[in-house]
Amino acid sequence: MALILDTRFALTTALPLAEMAYSCRPGATPQPMGLERTAPISTGTGDVYGFYGWLGNICYIVFRGTENRVDWLRDFDCATEDWYGHRVHRGIGRLFDALLPSLPTRDATSKYIVIGHSLGAGPATLTAFYMGSADLYTFESPRVGDQVFAAKFNGVANIRHFRIANAHDLVTHLAPRPLYAHCGSAVILDGWSVAPTFEDKLALTYQHSLELTCGPCLKRLPPTVPTEILL
Repeated sequence: MALILDTRFALTTALPLAEMAYSCRPGATPQPMGLERTAPISTGTGDVYGFYGWLGNICYIVFRGTENRVDWLRDFDCATEDWYGHRVHRGIGRLFDALLPSLPTRDATSKYIVIGHSLGAGPATLTAFYMGSADLYTFESPRVGDQVFAAKFNGVANIRHFRIANAHDLVTHLAPRPLYAHCGSAVILDGWSVAPTFEDKLALTYQHSLELTCGPCLKRLPPTVPTEILL
């Protein structure tokens, strides 16, 4: 059964939180939209990749994307590697393992909403799979694992994955098929439709942007949008 994306939630909650993840720095965790008990998500070396926070019994876990040279090295470290018995993108799998100690402990009485943009969509996907129950919103996600992993992920009944992707963003085509496959149910955006110039249509930074492309495209969608499985 196809999932139905609530466009308003994606536009007014998931996307702004994804943008706020980029403002996280050591000792400077945002407290957006009434979230409480916020804490950074970081590696053992102190690199901050996002934050989590609570609104009642709902925990939001949010990951940023690529910001620096180390992140780019993770992006292109795309050999497959064993991850808890599954084959996943090596850079993403190792990043998740480095971030795991700083993630909240799963509580069966709580609901988890996991959000990630770009590189951050990778650990977001693995976080949802590791927890076994979550609503997952990813923006401009690369492929995270092989086809066996994608099939296993898509078979988890308690994970609802809304993969929001611009058809013209090259990042969404990494890592390549057939070695890898996308997880989740997709809503494909047309980033060219909101680009003001021909140069912007071809610019990776424009087509990959939450502010310049994802947001304007989501505003053009109806209140609810059916998704589809696209590997």
